[in-house]
Amino acid sequence: TFILYTDASKVGLSAILSQKGGDGKIHPIAYACRRCSPAEQNYCATDLEAAALVFGVKRFDTYVRCYPLSVYTDHSALQALMTAKDPSARMIRWRIALQEYDLVIRYRAGRINTNADSLSRMFADEAGVEPTVAAAAAESQGTRGIDREPVSRVDLAHNRLTKMQRADPDYKPIWEFIESGALPADDKQARKIALQSHAFVVQDGLLYFVENGKSHRLRLAVPHSEREALVHENHGTGHLGEEKVFGLLAQTFWWPHMRADVGRWCRACLICASARIGPHYRAPLKPIPIGGPFERVGVDVLSLPPTARGNSKVVVFIDYLTKWVECVPTADETADTIARLFIEHVVCRHGCPNELLSDRGPAFMSNLLAEVLKQCRVKKLNTSGWNPRCNGETERMNRTLIAMLKKTCAETTLDWDDQLPFVVFMYHNVEQASTQATPFALLFGRTCRMPTSTALHYRRPRYQLEPGTYAEQLQQHMAESWEVARGFVERAQQRQKLHYDKNSRSRRYQVGERAFVHMPLETLNKDRKLSRPNYGPYEITAISDTNADLQLVDDDQVRLSVALDRLRPCYKEVPNISYTGRSKRRYVRRQRKEARAVGDGRGQSRECEPAADQEQHPYNLRSRQK
Repeated sequence: TFILYTDASKVGLSAILSQKGGDGKIHPIAYACRRCSPAEQNYCATDLEAAALVFGVKRFDTYVRCYPLSVYTDHSALQALMTAKDPSARMIRWRIALQEYDLVIRYRAGRINTNADSLSRMFADEAGVEPTVAAAAAESQGTRGIDREPVSRVDLAHNRLTKMQRADPDYKPIWEFIESGALPADDKQARKIALQSHAFVVQDGLLYFVENGKSHRLRLAVPHSEREALVHENHGTGHLGEEKVFGLLAQTFWWPHMRADVGRWCRACLICASARIGPHYRAPLKPIPIGGPFERVGVDVLSLPPTARGNSKVVVFIDYLTKWVECVPTADETADTIARLFIEHVVCRHGCPNELLSDRGPAFMSNLLAEVLKQCRVKKLNTSGWNPRCNGETERMNRTLIAMLKKTCAETTLDWDDQLPFVVFMYHNVEQASTQATPFALLFGRTCRMPTSTALHYRRPRYQLEPGTYAEQLQQHMAESWEVARGFVERAQQRQKLHYDKNSRSRRYQVGERAFVHMPLETLNKDRKLSRPNYGPYEITAISDTNADLQLVDDDQVRLSVALDRLRPCYKEVPNISYTGRSKRRYVRRQRKEARAVGDGRGQSRECEPAADQEQHPYNLRSRQK
């Protein structure tokens, strides 16, 4: 019977073939080890240990092929190697290879399996990586491996610490008074030292602070040069809050103004600042003034399941006064499509609006759409970054449209584009709560003749009017209707503002102040629960009642315009080093490229400051051009 000890690390595989002798002791027969390939270095812990087992069996094939073999490993999961359900393709290949041998896999604790462990780590110095499988297991779980012999950044060697305490200005007078009774010449300072000395004691050549209370616990007096490193080492392990870090350090250490120092150094942590949740401030609501029919039009793109005709998008145009909506199914949302639909369904049907409001989607920020709007004398307004509420009329219409289509397309979602015209028709003939009228009536000055009216033989009253007289009266009637609708909308806005402002908590930011930006859309990935959502710090370059213009503190080419709700306070202790997520290099490179394009007149940046011929809209909007 042969015995095989195996082990694996990030850099090497090892195996030791042994056999029990006549004296009852186990004697080694042969040693084997090799370096891990680049692919094997990416294996998880179980695959690494299994690779070491297969390596050892194959290396000593001439010894063990015809004899029973006991394999010892420090990875207990390998005991189920031959019986585990749903193995990977790699494990299946190894199972087939090992079926030729009469072997039994047994577990041996890592603290005992040191013979094979030392061989697997013999390449560690050359590779410059942590060799233990524990590190590989930790990495496979998405966490940092823990060194077997952690090295502290704080040097608290006994002799060195004694010298530092004696030379420290906070402790030197106390040392002198305890040893020789010497006091400073200044009477005030002398009384202070005499009173403080009762709280200190020298033990084993080190100065300790004696804690008040029943415990009289001794706390080591830390020199000034070691304090910051000590705080950073204890805080950096779990990035706990300043109170918890202070409580942890206060069990063992002491120095003057310790609580204030711990708080200051913890607040300077960029990682904590970018991951901090609160406090959350919400600026008061500022309603957008309403003009006449089709003076301001909102636009957005709604994504839906693909249909049999290939449509997967709905381009939604909505008038802010009459609530008339144009919903056009389409297969894409390119700039060419948006510009064409705007001309066909808005300009050709209702005329050129004064303003077009959209979010900062690529199609809406394109140069093509900007040129089309310029030719139509339409001012382009963009919402601030990550703030869809600014275009709330369109967003609310999307929600209504989804609710209606969800009910009419209950059996299949492949024909929603067939149902869309009928859904929009019904919406146009339903009274809106904000205007107290139907969109059809506000736009055409009459009620729509519905199919039900025809079925009931309803006859509309006939008016004997000349066309000119009718047009004049209709115009007067429409003007009165629009004024009444505008009044209803304004009252609805005031009710919404009153309700919204009940939970608002505003904070006054100043130009030049630093702040973080909360960007949940940037962090919606598969590991969003572990992502840090606050980017920055940014410096505020301009501010209004509802939004702010920002630039990175360490790169003024990266600029944003965001709602005040997205801002998070930045402690003054945080250094001027920015965090912009895991894709920072790509993000900064894109910002610089767009900034250069704007400077050369070749394009418009999504996040950069507007050019000189653009204006900042006072209601949390940004104008593309005049």
